[in-house]
Amino acid sequence: MKKFAFVLIVFALINSICYAEYITTDSRISQDRFVFGGIRIGDTMGTVEKILGKPPRYEHDEKNMMTGSVVDSWHYVWLPRDYTLHVSFSDGRVSEVTSKGNNKIMTQDGIEVGDNEFMIKQRYGEPSDLMKSANTRNYIYRSAQNESYCLCFYVESGVIRTISMMVEQ
Repeated sequence: MKKFAFVLIVFALINSICYAEYITTDSRISQDRFVFGGIRIGDTMGTVEKILGKPPRYEHDEKNMMTGSVVDSWHYVWLPRDYTLHVSFSDGRVSEVTSKGNNKIMTQDGIEVGDNEFMIKQRYGEPSDLMKSANTRNYIYRSAQNESYCLCFYVESGVIRTISMMVEQ
């Protein structure tokens, strides 16, 4: 019996080291904090154009097969030949904003790609969901008013690499 318990404990330790850990809490943040680069979920294309200007590249999809919505994607460049900011629209309204580069686009609470991981919890507290593996973490914050609104921070080796604000479909 002791040998079986030891094998079970060793297996559990190996399993926790080799696979990602997923933690869920019941924390939520206020929906008025869901602002990224001055853009809010639900903003119009005109509002985004006033804030960021015309995109150098855009895509138009007549209809998303899963949602039935008309989808547009705008891509902005900050690094040489690299689209570091992506804004998606569903039926002409912002449904996602994602930053993957040091482009000085910040959350309302002053966090941007390239910042240290510790700033996330310092500004937002405990995440609604946290996925962890060896050297990556994905912090997910949900709105207190609308659970489908998500603010996500992808962290690699202690540095924020991607920030996304979206409404889950």
